[in-house]
Amino acid sequence: MIISLFSPSVYMLLSVTLLRFTQMLSGNMGMMIERNNIDPFDEPECEARDIFVNEILCIGTGCPYSCVKRAPHAFAFADDIGTARAISQGNGDDYPVQLAVGQCPRKCIYYVTPCQRTILEEVLASILMTPWDLSEAAVLDSLTSKAKFENNRYTKPKREAKSSSDYVDWM
Repeated sequence: MIISLFSPSVYMLLSVTLLRFTQMLSGNMGMMIERNNIDPFDEPECEARDIFVNEILCIGTGCPYSCVKRAPHAFAFADDIGTARAISQGNGDDYPVQLAVGQCPRKCIYYVTPCQRTILEEVLASILMTPWDLSEAAVLDSLTSKAKFENNRYTKPKREAKSSSDYVDWM
């Protein structure tokens, strides 16, 4: 696993985040599905339609190809640091959102699954608290690159062929 290469404090942070996520899965949450594999970065649970913005890499209000201007229904500028944030989820098929993601000059907007987004937002929140450690930013970078790779490998579950026992008279 890539994370074991980083400092023990980052490994502990990620372990605590995954532990909280496990507790959230074991609770009574209707939208989350219990699975055998609880690491959403190894096997995505669904198609990646949620949006995650890496605010460390984002240019913010000075961006010439602003995602906020292209898709104001999905992005907004954060009041505290002036970078873009995703304000609505599930817009993966929306053309203005795809345009904003594709034209981001820093490539800091990612399509992720809901479980991946929860973990990435917690890691990002811990990074944005001052003072922050560069190794935490490296963990965020490794998680986003792993999510990008694994989400491109996701295949939808195959439906079984429908069979009918009805009699059909072809003549």
